[in-house]
Amino acid sequence: MNNGFSTLSKVLSVLISVACIIFLVYMNLNDRVREQQAAEEVAAVNEDTRETEKEIAQAEAEEKAAALEEKRESDSFYQKLKDGFDVKILVVGDTIANGYGASSADATWFNLVKKSIEEQYNVGVTMDNVSILDSGAYASYARVKMEEDEDYDLTLICTGANDSEETLPVYYEALLRAIRDTFTRCSAISIQEYMESENNAKNMTIQSLSTAYNALSADVYSQMVADPTPYMQDGGYLNDAGHQLYADTVMSVIKKGVEDGMEYAVTQTAPIYTETLKFDQFLYVPADMFTRTGRQYVIETSLTGIVAIDFDVYPGDNSFDFYLDRVKTASLVLTNAIATPVEHIELIEGEVKANRRVGVIFATEEVADGFRGMCVTTTE
Repeated sequence: MNNGFSTLSKVLSVLISVACIIFLVYMNLNDRVREQQAAEEVAAVNEDTRETEKEIAQAEAEEKAAALEEKRESDSFYQKLKDGFDVKILVVGDTIANGYGASSADATWFNLVKKSIEEQYNVGVTMDNVSILDSGAYASYARVKMEEDEDYDLTLICTGANDSEETLPVYYEALLRAIRDTFTRCSAISIQEYMESENNAKNMTIQSLSTAYNALSADVYSQMVADPTPYMQDGGYLNDAGHQLYADTVMSVIKKGVEDGMEYAVTQTAPIYTETLKFDQFLYVPADMFTRTGRQYVIETSLTGIVAIDFDVYPGDNSFDFYLDRVKTASLVLTNAIATPVEHIELIEGEVKANRRVGVIFATEEVADGFRGMCVTTTE
């Protein structure tokens, strides 16, 4: 009896020990499970925190980028340089604007300006030069109007020497209005060129018009009028020193604008010269819209307005006849004294009217090959 009880006691003791062990193992496993669950919960919280922080950082970055983009879009040319934004510049004008006389491309006044801006303000500069040799303010106006698919922060204007005192005011104002209307927020600098030592009437016109249209003036004239010799070469064109003077004068205007944080200002809408209103409406008709037969280009259309022919002028004499409704109304001859073809935009004098047909007949096939198109300022 005692032996049976003893055996039973041992069995129970073993069972209790096993149960205790199982319980301890269970508790240990359960603790590990809870620890794992706690760790997972902490990891989940941390992951949520990281995602939240990432979203906040991304939102802040996007907000900062949007604010930066808004500032870039609202900045004037001068403010962009101050804030370190890249800029885009257009150069329009005549032979000097084209860089004629410089010993190399790097020595031209506009490329010197480009290099100075890049170095002094640590920004990228895109510069397009659409100037035309031996041209006047009308050609610059037309070239700006042709740039309707582009946008610029600054236009550098260097023209007027080939205009008369009578025609310059209207064409120059048309040019300033074209810059205002063609580009979104484009500032302008008008260069007052050395033209005539005894008569500065044209530069006075340029300055007064520029002031009215919030364009700054770069006065090269007053620096050259006393003694232009150091800046000129044979033929009356600028030498490298002259190009450097132009660049330095333009840069002094730009620096002042940057220092002042000059804002973009909307210019006046009412023209100073009533005739200028005619030039607010511009149409360019490319050569491929004409029908060509040999040296002749014809387009069936009616028009009333001011017309100019855009074509390449080859070395020597280049002539064409202009027809309205099969009647010759103008004959023009242009001489190119340099060795390469150059673009030219030639005005047909006075307002023209065609009921059904406009034609141009060039003197040679070569000149006809260089026909680019027709500029039309509609007055009706």
